[in-house]
Amino acid sequence: MSGNQDAVIRTIGDGSHREPTRDARWLGHPRGVFLVAFTELWERFSFYGVTSLFVLFLAGSSAAGGWGWSQESALLFNGWYMGGLMMAPLLGGWLSTRYISERTCITLGALLIMTGHILFFVGHYAPTLVAHIAGLDIARILSQPGLELGAWSPDPRQVAQLTHAIAPAADVQAIETVIWAYRANALFFYAAIAFLFFGTALIKPTVSSIVARFYRAEDPRRSEGFQLLFFGLYLGCTLGITLPGLLGERLGWHYGFSVAGLGMAIGLTAYLAFQKRLLGDVGATIAKADDYGPAIDRSVSSDRFRAYLVHGAFTIVYMAIFYQVIGLLSLFIRDHVDRSVLGFEVPTTWVQNVSVILFLAWTPCIGWLTRRLARGSIHFGATSKSIVALVVLAIGYGILAVAVQAPRPTLLWFVISYSLFGLGDALLGPAQVALATRLAPSHRNALYVSGWFVFVGLGALASGYIGAGTSGLPLSPVLSVLAIVALVAAGAYAALTRWIARRSHGADGLPTA
Repeated sequence: MSGNQDAVIRTIGDGSHREPTRDARWLGHPRGVFLVAFTELWERFSFYGVTSLFVLFLAGSSAAGGWGWSQESALLFNGWYMGGLMMAPLLGGWLSTRYISERTCITLGALLIMTGHILFFVGHYAPTLVAHIAGLDIARILSQPGLELGAWSPDPRQVAQLTHAIAPAADVQAIETVIWAYRANALFFYAAIAFLFFGTALIKPTVSSIVARFYRAEDPRRSEGFQLLFFGLYLGCTLGITLPGLLGERLGWHYGFSVAGLGMAIGLTAYLAFQKRLLGDVGATIAKADDYGPAIDRSVSSDRFRAYLVHGAFTIVYMAIFYQVIGLLSLFIRDHVDRSVLGFEVPTTWVQNVSVILFLAWTPCIGWLTRRLARGSIHFGATSKSIVALVVLAIGYGILAVAVQAPRPTLLWFVISYSLFGLGDALLGPAQVALATRLAPSHRNALYVSGWFVFVGLGALASGYIGAGTSGLPLSPVLSVLAIVALVAAGAYAALTRWIARRSHGADGLPTA
């Protein structure tokens, strides 16, 4: 073994993995945690670079480069897209416990995501290529006002519109060429989404679960390690919303979708360059149950799984309400909110950044408060934080329910509410993921983490149905109902605290008596 500090190995996690010694830590945490957080930063840059634009693109007119869908259809499809990508990690979590190591999942997932972004770019220029071969101005034809894109074949009304756009007496071959270009536009887009789905399935659960490998289950720094991960996650969110969002809204949707892939390339490059040095052998092999010492009693494991499902149910409620910020509220801001600040019109996507930036600001404060309360023997764990998160979410929606009644609401009210949403996310997200790894049998960390993202995905899917079902109604009463639902959920969560504590068997640090 060489004399380099990075080559000195110690046992970590649940006792089977190795990584650089204490001398190779930053801020009291293994340096590998920071590499994983950096990789997660760019994966989220990619994810939110697409997500922040998605519903705006679908509902945008074809004349402006969008797909010209109705608001209801756009919100519903956006819910399925968000829900699908959020639930995809269940597949990767299962694969990482049986067939593919966590480290390999991260590499393959990043490559698939990059391919998806390339397909976004190719899909935009596929009609241009067809136009060059056929001698038709297909880009102009597919941007006719009122045209709806995205189907495998246009309906008869759309065909008539395309035919009229070609020429008064278009021949059959020209019409078929335009229809194939119409199909190619959709085919590449859906193929890109498929690659993003499978890439996210592989990378998302493993980039989170691998953090748990650096800490023993009882180590109080585990929650702080996940706060570092979520700090990188939300920094990636704000960068993804800012740059792709600006390019997509101002230059063209495909620029935003495509540039988001550059972030994943940066993250993958750094990960491949430093993984051996900073991760040791953490996550390099498939975890086995006997790698982690004696198994947990089956009844304890069953009880903890029940507690895990209850936490998941309230996560679904939280996310179904919260994700209106990228659906119903995003479209309302685009159409009705005064976004002018000192003569500059703030892009619609940038408003989402308020909650993300405030997440980054709230996270260290919550960590400090948790430690401070612990010194006074006051426990502020995942259950308590999640209850407070639901209350904060309700307050934010209550404020917006009043604000949207104005003829032309100002951004200030959204800044205030979205700041509260950032606090709610900072309370709920890191604590819930860290708790999932404590409730899980050690060799099932990735599966439990991916299961938590299934709960998030179900909430996102529900948000799409809520948005689509209420898009024609006045917004104020809709937001009021959502605020009430959040408050009721918080009350129910609080009432179940003792039941959850008994079945967690100390995993959340709550007294079980």
